[in-house]
Amino acid sequence: MLFGLYLFYVRLRNEALGKRISKLEERYGLLLTGIIFEEGDDQFEEKKKKLIRHFKKTYLKSNFNKRILRKELLKLHKSFSGSSQKVLHDLYRELGLHKAALSDLNKTDWSIRADAAKELSQMQYTEVKFKMLKLSAHENPVLRLEAQAAYLALEKDNPFRFLETAKTEITEWQQLNLEEIAKRMESDKIPLFANWFGLRNQSVVEFCVKMTATFNQFESGEELIKLLTSKDARVVKESVKALGNLFVMEAQEPLMQLYPDSAPEIQNEIIMSLGKLGGEGVLIFLTEILYNGLHEQSLRAALAIRSTGYEGDSILQEALQGEQKHAAAVAAHMLDERI
Repeated sequence: MLFGLYLFYVRLRNEALGKRISKLEERYGLLLTGIIFEEGDDQFEEKKKKLIRHFKKTYLKSNFNKRILRKELLKLHKSFSGSSQKVLHDLYRELGLHKAALSDLNKTDWSIRADAAKELSQMQYTEVKFKMLKLSAHENPVLRLEAQAAYLALEKDNPFRFLETAKTEITEWQQLNLEEIAKRMESDKIPLFANWFGLRNQSVVEFCVKMTATFNQFESGEELIKLLTSKDARVVKESVKALGNLFVMEAQEPLMQLYPDSAPEIQNEIIMSLGKLGGEGVLIFLTEILYNGLHEQSLRAALAIRSTGYEGDSILQEALQGEQKHAAAVAAHMLDERI
């Protein structure tokens, strides 16, 4: 009986809290969008000062109200662009909302700290960028990623500086997130990623190789070829892929030399990259794999050969008519128009 009454009380309390939050969100939304649409008015500055006084007097005396206002302002910020976002940035600062986020950065709960980093980044609070650089090496991967993303957004001169001091592994998940952020950055902020090929942290090198290909940094071809001798299989694999995607013709011979002693996974990538590079010597090499390689490598070699065009089709037709059953079967599979 008592437990049932308690649950009833909790439900009523949550409903009341939900209504209170919705009412505040609606009120804040109307006030904030109202001032945004007044931006071009001659009396805009005076109206903004009046709004700030109203917020401070009516809504900012409790942490609860501040928290709801921060969330509503961030939500609206995503819906606007250009000068409208600038208005929201200014209001964020002038209302002192950044102080609560700065306080959250020092709490022990990493999730609260990660949210604060994301908030300050979104509101372009550049004064916190060195704090973000420090947190970019944090042991928690989520907080570390948010700090790295914030530093990319806030630092203008050297946004990828955190790569130089990264001691922990940059996981594949983190690499994907950082890559997506980098793609949205202005082109003049993108560095030459080959500058970090010599770092000890091999996950950073792996990431930089991927970025080299993503941003078509063709001038780094020679440095990519050097990475084929790396002891880290991930770096070698990504370097092989990058050399093919960037059409570094000088990599033909190094790739063919690397093939015999490589693991099957890297051999597969070598075959595909050689197919993109093409050339007489490459076709001879791939034909040898077609006839004498393991089944998976033969299939990939056939695919790479076919990608070279007319010459490749001729090689597969010859294999199809030849006496070597293995090569003929692979060629038949590759030439089947139904596939």
